[in-house]
Amino acid sequence: MSFRKTMADALYFTVGAVAVGMEAIADAADALTQKGANVVTKGKEVFNDFRNKCTIPDDEDPAVTIEEDLDDLSEI
Repeated sequence: MSFRKTMADALYFTVGAVAVGMEAIADAADALTQKGANVVTKGKEVFNDFRNKCTIPDDEDPAVTIEEDLDDLSEI
């Protein structure tokens, strides 16, 4: 085998290994990005559920709602 052929093969395998490594890194980054997106989506859902439970609808008067709650508590 000639020196040129040996060097060409070494370069070919090195470039191939780098390409495989870069592809693996890209796949890992995609997986992390997807996992991060899932976490953000779940966090938004939890926050929205919490906000919806804590928000008084626009058609209700907060003062009346509080008075009704106090009346309910006084019956206990």
